[in-house]
Amino acid sequence: MKAPLRTITLAALAGLCGVCAAPAPPPCPAPRVSQAGWQAFSEDVFRYRLPPGFRRTTPAVVDSWLRRYLDADGRSVLMLEYGGRASNPEVERRGRACTEAIGGRRARLVTARMPRDTQTGSRYVAFVVWEEVEPDLTLNVWAEAPDPERLRLLLAAVRTLRFDLPR
Repeated sequence: MKAPLRTITLAALAGLCGVCAAPAPPPCPAPRVSQAGWQAFSEDVFRYRLPPGFRRTTPAVVDSWLRRYLDADGRSVLMLEYGGRASNPEVERRGRACTEAIGGRRARLVTARMPRDTQTGSRYVAFVVWEEVEPDLTLNVWAEAPDPERLRLLLAAVRTLRFDLPR
């Protein structure tokens, strides 16, 4: 029996549908990812590791302490900002959140799949915040990837962060 044309058309369109894209991975629990060959980075206050192929780039605007890393094809980004408290209401509204200890301090993690962009397709994002690392200083991490698997990799990288400050 042949499938009706309407069924075939809907099935074909489902692959183009932004709503039909895979959901963002949950922020918790931590994804299991091998860290073999990961690069180590150390700042004054904390240290962390990133997967092979990530390179530091210079952001266009810098109004606080900021580090930005891109993967080899430039489609995954990890940004660390140490300064004032940042927020992202759109990610908070669309995403799933959890709180866990990372690097010995409490962090709030949110993941979301953001709407399809005509140039880049769906974006999978994570926003992580450590409040009051030092008086009036917060660590904000933004991760963005083109697919859920790459976001899992960035979530694993976030969990390598360790603080070098006394509690």
